[in-house]
Amino acid sequence: MSKRVPKLGISNSMDFTIVSCTLGTEPSYLTNVRSWLACKPHKLIIATIHDRLFDMQKLANALADQQVHIFSVSRPDWRQQACEAIRHVTTPYVVFVDDRVQWRPEVLQHLAYGFGDPAVGGITTAAQVVPQGARFTIWESFGALNTIRRNTLHSYLAYFGNGNVLNLAGRTSGFRTPIIQQERFYHAFQNDLWRGKYILRTGDDNFLTSWILRHGWKTQFLIHEKATVLGKVNADRSYLRQLLRWSRDTARCYLRDLGFAIKTNDRILLKKCIAKIGANYTSDFALVAEVGCLLIITLARKPLNDKGVHPELSVFLDAI
Repeated sequence: MSKRVPKLGISNSMDFTIVSCTLGTEPSYLTNVRSWLACKPHKLIIATIHDRLFDMQKLANALADQQVHIFSVSRPDWRQQACEAIRHVTTPYVVFVDDRVQWRPEVLQHLAYGFGDPAVGGITTAAQVVPQGARFTIWESFGALNTIRRNTLHSYLAYFGNGNVLNLAGRTSGFRTPIIQQERFYHAFQNDLWRGKYILRTGDDNFLTSWILRHGWKTQFLIHEKATVLGKVNADRSYLRQLLRWSRDTARCYLRDLGFAIKTNDRILLKKCIAKIGANYTSDFALVAEVGCLLIITLARKPLNDKGVHPELSVFLDAI
């Protein structure tokens, strides 16, 4: 559920293994890794590909930290990389973190507090968008507003829905290791089919969320200033394509969960599905206000180009 975390000191960050599935090409990756290690986990597992193994080993040497372990697979595939990493986890909890995310030093302590509820199988945290450069681009501003809206929706669903969340977000989410450290999960995760014939390689966070809920576990949304993670979004028009991909993955996930709940007569899961669908899609009307706000700000701050058009407005309309 959504809650403010009281005094710490009841948790142990050494019960956590951090997993990063990456190619290591993110410019701020080394800085991000250091922020994760500052939380004092049991270990950090980096899952990469064979062709990047040498470069990742150099990164590990630069860190000079024996907590860092590196494994590789043959090709870039987040799901395959994740399964390879999970096999080597020896702690009660595992946390997946995006390679563009930076943590505050207390993140693991707050996650551990959330797992104090024995019914909780997965936890995600609030997020905050930071710019890639000195200031936000219009696309990053759009992403920041979208993230604030999703934080609000997560809080609303978790508070009124007994821990229900839109999904266990890929930026940072923690899981009880035994739930996903099993051959049945590995097979299902890597052979996830849409309509029985199309293998899915995206939407991994939605799959993990469904797996947790379908196996009778609760989810939780952790909102606290010191548990909020810092992430980045694409600074150009490619952010719209990313949003489209996320929306497509989310729609598939909701449809499948809804069908599963009806087929198995799982009333609890059915209620959660209906609540998520309602919250997610009715709130999409807020996108109109977000876009309008950004355009007003942009048009007020930028002069016209030689064609008598605002440059950002032209780019935005072209992208749409």
